[in-house]
Amino acid sequence: MNGTEVVILTGRTVSLTSDVITTGNKIMINSGGTIDQSTFKFNNTLTELNGGGTLKLNSPNFPSATVNNFVLAGGGTTEYNNNGNMSASQLIYNNLIVRSAGTVAGTANIEVNGNLDILLGTFADGGNTITVNGNVTNNGTHSGAGKLYLNGGAGVHAISGTTNNFGNLELDDAFGATFAGTGTTTVTGNLTATQGTLSLNAFTTALAVNGTTSVGTGATTGGITVASAAGAKTFAGLVTIGLNGTWNNSANEAVTFQGGITNNGVFNSGNAVQTFNTNNQVLTGTLSIPSITVTGVTLTNNNNLTVTNALSGTGGLTQASGSILKIGKGSSNNNIKCIS
Repeated sequence: MNGTEVVILTGRTVSLTSDVITTGNKIMINSGGTIDQSTFKFNNTLTELNGGGTLKLNSPNFPSATVNNFVLAGGGTTEYNNNGNMSASQLIYNNLIVRSAGTVAGTANIEVNGNLDILLGTFADGGNTITVNGNVTNNGTHSGAGKLYLNGGAGVHAISGTTNNFGNLELDDAFGATFAGTGTTTVTGNLTATQGTLSLNAFTTALAVNGTTSVGTGATTGGITVASAAGAKTFAGLVTIGLNGTWNNSANEAVTFQGGITNNGVFNSGNAVQTFNTNNQVLTGTLSIPSITVTGVTLTNNNNLTVTNALSGTGGLTQASGSILKIGKGSSNNNIKCIS
């Protein structure tokens, strides 16, 4: 019947078994209620789509609506279960869930007013920016040449999950964010703290950043704080601290670097041993690192390096022309080759 008003009550699930061809319908999905569209669709534009419940899709067929409060802040949750593209026309969601045995792919820039949960499978951004105002839970994989962009929050963002992969991840929010995981978390792309402080909390196994890490390289103040020593932390690409950036290893974690460090801001390495291995690396800017181990590679000091406690390892330290190396009184220098 055309012009029908449908209310999905709390605790109820309504599953479509065919396409809906009627017109002028209003749908309210109450919190705790669910519409499971499966692979079916609403053929005509809804008059209204409202509520705080859940809409499940096994296709890209998000229903169009003249009035759509469901996707606004405080609205409902959209869950994609398909192996394929998301809706090409619906680019705003309140809460967004990806739960797929395959890959759910974005086709344009998307804004998530609430939380993003990747609960199963892969969320491929398709080279687009996925803006998240709330929290991110990742129990699967985020991939693509785009990025997850944390911005516009009402408080501190929380990034969490089990063993997982992120593509490019950027924090650009003065409220900041916490980042933790109960397994091995890998950022396969770049990690960026443009604005706000990204607090690296406990990782049960490890955090590995395969791409570059950039902190405060723009016009706003950004920071990364190593706030917990739980879980090994490895940075494979160049770590750059900009003029407005702060790196603060307040947990005194033994961090591993594999792509070098460029510091134009504030760099506090903490007191634990900082290890440089895997690739030849360059230190640029003014750096004070109490304890350094160089393993099997050459570490080049381009500018000003202070080592107060220990400089050791099986690799070498090369001094660039005009650079300064200060070794603290009583510090040890074991095996490492220093070349001026």
